Amino acid sequence: MGCCSSQNPVLAFGHRALISEVEEDLKNFVYSSNGSPTTINDPIAILDGVTLNPLAYALWCGRFKTFKTLKESMGANIEDMESLLEKQNLSGLEIIMKKGYIDLLNYYLHEFLLNCNRKIEDIEILKKPLLQISVANGHVNIVNYVYTYFIHVCPPPAFDVHYVDPKTGENCALIACKHCNFPMVRYLNETCGVDFSIKNAKNQSALQLAVKSARKGLGASDFIMYLIEKCNVDITHEYEEIVEMIEDQKLIEYLKNALSGIGISSITFSKTRTYSSSILIKDKKIEESQITIGAMSSISFIDPTNYLTFSLLQEEN
Repeated sequence: MGCCSSQNPVLAFGHRALISEVEEDLKNFVYSSNGSPTTINDPIAILDGVTLNPLAYALWCGRFKTFKTLKESMGANIEDMESLLEKQNLSGLEIIMKKGYIDLLNYYLHEFLLNCNRKIEDIEILKKPLLQISVANGHVNIVNYVYTYFIHVCPPPAFDVHYVDPKTGENCALIACKHCNFPMVRYLNETCGVDFSIKNAKNQSALQLAVKSARKGLGASDFIMYLIEKCNVDITHEYEEIVEMIEDQKLIEYLKNALSGIGISSITFSKTRTYSSSILIKDKKIEESQITIGAMSSISFIDPTNYLTFSLLQEEN
């Protein structure tokens, strides 16, 4: 894979003198099929169905140092990268928030906001609940960075920890409960003061979502007790359904006592049950999606005979 010419490969754009900690990553980054350089903003590869140019590829892979060098020393253009991604219903910020690249976020968010040539409220990507993507993927460090970044100003919907998505009715709290992420729930409750009492578009409460997502052996009992004791969740909403889903007798007794404390003492079950000592949710489907970046075999190149080819070298040290 690489240059078809018998000549030695030529580093695109003539940056032969570039000596840095990312030199190994860059020296074979972009080659043309005949050894002649082409524009650094052109697409070079398709990864997981997404067409990427060098800057977008560095961002996709979390190569902060490479990303910075491409932009600052090799003429790569963020606007061209975003234009390419936008045609695929993506954005640089969305990729960063999903993958949890804190170094890239620290660099890119400032650049993005600084170079905006439109009002914040007119930028479509900032109307999407991007922070909720980080919550769903468990990136507490990203959520903390964004919350702190906007703590003294009114953030756009994309970065508002309190934002409720009008399509789903969910805020960050409900999403954290849906993914049964105890550290995220604690951060959102204790640091951000996010509302755990709302219902989503399906009229599901935080407690319902948490119970449905609870996993055996992951401390779900402590998680649910924390929601009830610390997060002001509504334990009366669909309480019989909630109790019916749990097979941990101790947790059932805990919920029954909590309900009894507010005047609800009659709870019936639809069928005879056998209890276990650990939480097990019935009819539970665990759906997990993971985007992985494989070796060279996972990359589909764009017309390698006539277009650009590129090599994935070592990870940054």
